[in-house]
Amino acid sequence: IQAIDPSVVVSRCFNGDGANPTYDPNNFFCSLFGRNVATSEIEDLLEVQNNIGGLRTNGVDLQVDYGFDIGAAGSIHLNAVATWMEKFERQELPGDPWVDYAGSIGDDPGEAFADFKTALTAVWSYRDFTTALRARYLPSMILEDTIISGNTDPGVSSITYVDLSTSWQVNDGLSLRLGVENLTNEDPELYAPSVDSGTDPSTYDVVGRRYFLSANFKF
Repeated sequence: IQAIDPSVVVSRCFNGDGANPTYDPNNFFCSLFGRNVATSEIEDLLEVQNNIGGLRTNGVDLQVDYGFDIGAAGSIHLNAVATWMEKFERQELPGDPWVDYAGSIGDDPGEAFADFKTALTAVWSYRDFTTALRARYLPSMILEDTIISGNTDPGVSSITYVDLSTSWQVNDGLSLRLGVENLTNEDPELYAPSVDSGTDPSTYDVVGRRYFLSANFKF
């Protein structure tokens, strides 16, 4: 179940993809929006939920963990998580062609379909202290509009975020944790979505470098 994209609604009312060859105002797509009497501008466009179209996707998720002791200096644990997306195909309406959006980023939050992304974490444990260093990688992506309409605007570049934290188990009941997120203070990737001031906050860090301190006490 999904909503028909507004651009698809308007396009097909005006015979996009041959959906309304007679330009019938009672066509299904034309019925989903109105016109302002004074200006003729489109208004009240409905994004109705319908059991239409579909999604097809496949890829590979991989996780590797490895740990070892380093003698009197404690132990090291390594973790790697990676996702490779071979395809993310979407069909707007039954009978429409399947369009592959893998490797693209769309206009709305949550429409980033990176074809490869990974997170690498190294944890050093020494007595009552634990320090973790994590790197998160997102690849470059083209704009969704490049696939749909051949838009030649540049997409987004690859980016790596680094986070660092350390914790101290003071005693059986008290632990302290200190850290910094986005250690290198990376700016979010900017492009031209329709919302959120030129970026996707569900994909990119829009705050920048930030510190935190927390305490956990059990009793």
